[in-house]
Amino acid sequence: MYTILLVEDSPLIQAHLHTALSDIEHTKVVGVAACEQTALRAIEAHNPELTVLDLQLESGSGFGILKRLGADTRPRPVTRVVVFSNHANNVIKHRCLALGAHAFFDKSFQLDDLVQFVRQQAHTKHP
Repeated sequence: MYTILLVEDSPLIQAHLHTALSDIEHTKVVGVAACEQTALRAIEAHNPELTVLDLQLESGSGFGILKRLGADTRPRPVTRVVVFSNHANNVIKHRCLALGAHAFFDKSFQLDDLVQFVRQQAHTKHP
């Protein structure tokens, strides 16, 4: 099973993402978080293979999560992070990628691209 954590503060978008990603074969959403600290605890607890990360959260930010994950030197698998945000200009995108995000998707029009990315990741793990 390809495990996913959703970090998103909007309950509506949380529900939509949960449904879209859970429909992908061999995937399981193992948790949802709406703030930075809850997300970091969920990553520690669930060790998801993928974290779908919004930048604007109830408290803290997606940037804080990216920085914290990048500074983690413990010998354990680290979640891959994809950013899914409305703040989709080139400066923000490049900053996220420089902080360790594996991909960046614009919420305004790239949900299908995100779903396809997750489908490919799950298929790579479970051919």
